[in-house]
Amino acid sequence: MTDRILTIPNILTVGRMVLAPLVAFFIVQEEFSRALWLLLAAGVTDALDGFIATWFNQSSRLGAILDPLADKLLMLATVLALTWSGLLPLWVAIPILSRDLLIFGGALLYYQWAGAIDMSPTLLSKANTCAQIGLLLLVVATHAEVVPAAGILFSGFLIVLTTTVLSGGQYVVIWGRKAAALERRG
Repeated sequence: MTDRILTIPNILTVGRMVLAPLVAFFIVQEEFSRALWLLLAAGVTDALDGFIATWFNQSSRLGAILDPLADKLLMLATVLALTWSGLLPLWVAIPILSRDLLIFGGALLYYQWAGAIDMSPTLLSKANTCAQIGLLLLVVATHAEVVPAAGILFSGFLIVLTTTVLSGGQYVVIWGRKAAALERRG
């Protein structure tokens, strides 16, 4: 891992951060084709930055912070824009946003208490992220009339609701146990 700031992966990650408000803007403006292309571009840059960081030894401390932040920013912007536009039900959006706030708030508290934190996503969390991204792409692609998936959106909503709640609960249990162990050592 390097301390260099100006690396190709970091530039790609910052580019993904710039795409987030543009995606939201195009969704709210009902320009779903443009929003879809930007979401796909964000996905490509996410894969590229990880590949380049790994294979060309360009991993950095800044990238380790910016990459998940860029992912959350894109997710947040897309969820809020789709919800605002009435395309993502509140009963799906609220758990997605609540889970992320819970994890972020819990991480801050744990860091304040322990002074260090090692966030490693669980398999369930990775599955949840894939389900959420897939659903957001499906919703935008459906409204861009690229994918005739309106009939399966409700199933996607249920799957994402389930994985989101389970993943959030899993984080509460895992970090609750870590905090309890830290307190016992204490």
